[in-house]
Order: sequence, then C-alpha cells, then structure tokens
Amino acid sequence: YYFGKEGEPVYDALVDAVKLRYRFLPYIYSQSWQVTSNNESYMRALVYDFPNDKRVWDMNDEFLFGQSILATPIVAPQYTTEKIVRESAYSGWEKKEAKDSPLANVDFTQTKTATKYLPKGANWYDFWTEKFYKGGQDVTIETTFDQGPMFVRAGSILPLAPVMQYAEESKWDNLDIIVYPGDDATFTLYEDEGDNYNYEKGEYSTITFTWNNAKKQFTIGERQGQFKGMLTNRIFNIRLVGTDVIRTVEYNGKQIVL
Repeated sequence: YYFGKEGEPVYDALVDAVKLRYRFLPYIYSQSWQVTSNNESYMRALVYDFPNDKRVWDMNDEFLFGQSILATPIVAPQYTTEKIVRESAYSGWEKKEAKDSPLANVDFTQTKTATKYLPKGANWYDFWTEKFYKGGQDVTIETTFDQGPMFVRAGSILPLAPVMQYAEESKWDNLDIIVYPGDDATFTLYEDEGDNYNYEKGEYSTITFTWNNAKKQFTIGERQGQFKGMLTNRIFNIRLVGTDVIRTVEYNGKQIVL
C-alpha cells in the first residue's frame, strides 16, 4: 500500500499514529501483565466498568483501552463520501493516477467535529487538549485527521515513553508520568527482559505509582522483583495534567513521596 510521502497529511497521520503507539508502550506492556496475571482485558466494553449507566449497555462505538483510556473512534467518514464499491479481489492493487482518484481534492487538514458520550460514574480529560469533562453527558469536540479522539479517566496515571523507531530502542530510563487528578489513582509499571518467557519464573519487576487526591500527594513505591538487565537507576518526569510544571525525579528503587 502507498500512502503518500513525508509532509503529506495522510502519510504524516500514519506516522503520528505509530509514534503514539510507541509512547504508549509502557502502558500497553503493563496492561499485558494485568491480562496474564489478573485476567484483565485490553479492550473493555463500557458496561464492564459502568454497569449502572444504561447508555453504555449496548454501545458499540466506544470502549475502554485498559482501565484508564476511553477510546472514542470516529466510525463515520468525515472527509469523504462513504459508498460500497464492488470490484474484483485484484482491482485494489491497480494503482491509478491522482487525477483519477476521488481523494485528489480532499482537504485532510480541515478541522471537523464529533459528538461522543462520556460514561456516568467517572469524570474525564480529553487526551489531546487536557480539558476536563463531567461524566454522564454527550460532548462535542473538535477533531483532526491525525488525532483520534480519546479521553482519560480522572484518577489515572499514564506512563509514556519517548518516541522510538522500534520497541527495543529505549530501555525506558526516562519516562513521562502523567497524573490525571480528580480521584485517587494507582498504576503498576511492569517490566521484564521483553524477549523470552523468564517472567513465568518470576523474573520481572514492578513499580507502583499512587496519587492521593485529597492530599495532592504522589508516591513512587519501592521496586519489587528483579530481572537480568533491569534498570537500577532511572528518571521519571512527573506532570500533573493541565499544568506545565514537570517534576524530574531520580529513582533508584526506593520509595519517593512528593
């Protein structure tokens, strides 16, 4: 498949999506551990977490990604007209000149809007703008082609990695830790060697982050466990969402209370 070149909106949007996936790797990998150790799920139907909200009982266009992220994808076309095209199995491989393509004159840089529902029983932050919303309501937000709308539950902690070119490029020695206040929060960062099954023998480590919303206190717990090649010293860049203040902390495995 060919999606243009660097500097064009479709190509750049795909690159941005890949970069975002790498940023989320600590969250995704830690959630993987929750799946295998606690029978959790990557993709959670909203009724799973919000059984008292009847609006979400049969909602099929939103879901929780892990415990913290509300995925609200755009499922209807915003830039093109949707139509069913019946062609042979091989016709999609036939490259056409741009002048013959219905996408040739589409402006993918335009800002659009979408209305999404935020489940009742929690409050939410727009991931991109960090704007705060009360739960239990429909909200209309601006959307762009390169940013899929999603929200983060108030009372969450997200670990984000630097942008990488491949998963093993960085050892996560300089993670951003983003705190979403509004409720108490806990997140357990899981790490292992990443390329074998030694974790089944207990060779892994965990670091638990907690946020006490009443005291406005953030704690990095003592590291538990160990594995070959484990980082013994590292940096965490901690930021409270909605602010520009970053607290850089050197961590050596011992508890730190901020």
